[in-house]
Amino acid sequence: RLCERGLHYLGCSVDTIALSDNSLNAKQFMTKHKIPTLDWINCLNEEDAEKFLNKYPNQEHWIVRATHGNGVINCKTREETKQTIKAVFEDHIFGKLNQTIIVEHGYSIEDNQVCLLYIVSDGDGDNTQLPIIQSDPLRMGAYGSCPYLT
Repeated sequence: RLCERGLHYLGCSVDTIALSDNSLNAKQFMTKHKIPTLDWINCLNEEDAEKFLNKYPNQEHWIVRATHGNGVINCKTREETKQTIKAVFEDHIFGKLNQTIIVEHGYSIEDNQVCLLYIVSDGDGDNTQLPIIQSDPLRMGAYGSCPYLT
């Protein structure tokens, strides 16, 4: 609404907040626009999740994510993944509002991930700062600077 009034700001718009707050919206947006993301499925129950896991018998690392709000668990083994999925649906570890989850391919904690962010400093996009390089080695949220990339 600030932009509608001609005011420029640095922050999230209503649309970007919707992507940030709802993992299912974000995954659907990335799939629709062919933005690379981990292979995933929206699961309504344990059976859906089990079928998805069985499609990838050699995949060990998985991520179980709440579709609404916060909640993500990085699983290192298939058995841990199955236990987590069961806990979501039976024990409501993500809360009772999360009746669906996203299960997606994970990656080993030894795998390095780098986020490269540019901050646009004017409304025309002509003036940008140097990129901010971040990493997320503990899978708890990206931070900078990245220790293994200079």
